Amino acid sequence: MNFRNDFKIAFFDVDGTTVITSEGFVRRPAAEALRRLRRSGVFLGIASGRPLVHLKAVQEAMEDVAYKVTCNGSCVLDRENRLVYSAPIRPESFEAIRRYAREKGAGLGFHFLEQTYVYDNMDQIAWHYDTRVKEGSEVYQFLPSQDRHLTNSESPYPYNAIVMTDDEEDLLRFVESLGDMRTDRPWPGCFDVFRKGQNKATGIEAVLKKEGLDWNDCIVFGDSTNDVEMLRKAGLGVCMGNGCEAAKEAADYVCGRIDEDGLAKAIDEIFGLKG
Repeated sequence: MNFRNDFKIAFFDVDGTTVITSEGFVRRPAAEALRRLRRSGVFLGIASGRPLVHLKAVQEAMEDVAYKVTCNGSCVLDRENRLVYSAPIRPESFEAIRRYAREKGAGLGFHFLEQTYVYDNMDQIAWHYDTRVKEGSEVYQFLPSQDRHLTNSESPYPYNAIVMTDDEEDLLRFVESLGDMRTDRPWPGCFDVFRKGQNKATGIEAVLKKEGLDWNDCIVFGDSTNDVEMLRKAGLGVCMGNGCEAAKEAADYVCGRIDEDGLAKAIDEIFGLKG
């Protein structure tokens, strides 16, 4: 396959694309390829469902990250972690989610600008992060007082809720009843709940507008359902070989698997870089 190699900015998903979640780090071939790409003059960006506090390993591997599209596009930050775009959960929906979790006995956490706080059922949230996400224990704090939104922060309300429940149908009905929220299920029994209309593509669009670029200047790499929109819109959408079918169908190109150094090989192949 012949590729363009004149892209000005590249966005990378984290879980399943740059990081094997259970390992918690970027493998050396991928890290070296990312740095070669940056040295070639391409700006690097992260596009993830994760919050800023959970991007340490990827930022260290890339060395210089121009933009972070976090929380499924609801919070976008520049190199100095200044807000470029912000679409937090509205106060009414925030309060409704808090009531729902308490009534249903669900695990509940929120990704705020600077920290993830667990509001209900710490054991459920802790199990999820410590079992599935290698660096998970670093990203949450238990806050039974549930008062983070009462601070004087520039962003008092969270960008994403984490709801742990086995009753998916009930949660989906509840989220639909809110009218302004949507869900994504990254793991069985674990759901991201965030603003409707927000996704990684909307976050990237804020960056492109700021930089005077368009989608044709952008290449993206992803693997999951929350990558579909950006894979469809990018000048080149690359899906990992381990990606889900929806992501593969949305992409222009399917590269190798993450556990077979597919990301490093794809970067070098597309941009003509050599180690």
